[in-house]
Amino acid sequence: MTVKDIGGFAINQILLIGELGAENSELIKTHAATAPTGSTVTLAANLVYAHPIDTPITVLIYDQFEISHSVTETGTKTT
Repeated sequence: MTVKDIGGFAINQILLIGELGAENSELIKTHAATAPTGSTVTLAANLVYAHPIDTPITVLIYDQFEISHSVTETGTKTT
């Protein structure tokens, strides 16, 4: 994957390509042995969708997350 700046990218990271919850966003891992170099970040697998220039990429520091919901701020939450 070609990026403007490889700063902040490393091996074995989980990336969010696009906006969380947006159509065609993807979660993907960077390659386990190939470090980013130049303007290239090597991925562990191919992307499913084409992403336009300036698509946001977020490095996720956790490999799991939980989404909870409640009708009111103090109500019982469901996962």
